[in-house]
Amino acid sequence: MPQTARKVDLVIVGGGPAGLSAALTAAEAGVPAILVDRNEILGGQLIKQTHRFFGSREHYSGERGFTIAAKLAERLAAYGVVQVMTGSTVFGYYQDGVMGIHSSGRTRYLRPQTAILATGAAEKPLAFPNNDLPGIYGAGAVQTMVNVWGVLPGRRVLMVGTGNIGVIVAYQLLQAGLEVVACVDAAPAIGAYWVHAAKVRRAGVPIYTGHTIKRACGVREVTGAVIERLDERGRPVPGS
Repeated sequence: MPQTARKVDLVIVGGGPAGLSAALTAAEAGVPAILVDRNEILGGQLIKQTHRFFGSREHYSGERGFTIAAKLAERLAAYGVVQVMTGSTVFGYYQDGVMGIHSSGRTRYLRPQTAILATGAAEKPLAFPNNDLPGIYGAGAVQTMVNVWGVLPGRRVLMVGTGNIGVIVAYQLLQAGLEVVACVDAAPAIGAYWVHAAKVRRAGVPIYTGHTIKRACGVREVTGAVIERLDERGRPVPGS
């Protein structure tokens, strides 16, 4: 590692809700920090959330995710304490305490006294035959495509999962003009808030709990899917 790594007090990796909150806390305490995010816009998951949030006014009840992200970024900028590096990737954090960052075509090395890793979560795909066919996406990827880049993932959609993310994304796809043929979930009951599930049901989308996807169909891309019913112990029911 280079001996010229710049010593800094704090580096926060990830500019989503957690990273922004950490940066704001540091700024409020007057701690100079560097906030690094690979995207060009701060906010992480928030920038793809177009629905209104629940909760208290303190937690931005009634506001949409992308507006919350903008407000948090504005608050952070007003302090003038935290250096923001968007479009930047941390490619290594080594045993000697040096952190490597690729930003604007340059490689930089920092030696933070403290590092906060707020890199978020990764979607965990389901295992089923043909789950690698083009046209099979995680819900987060679909939100990014539709709500950030304005790209439709297809025309007809089967949503696997009836938690809040599943039904919210299903409703957003309906708003974008896609046909949602069904929502399925292995759980015996819908996991989403009633208000979200009700919107999807009012749109005529059937919701099958106690069901899961058996396999995807297609050769070069997904052309259909087979679902199956599960018994009370979560085992497939033959012939269902």
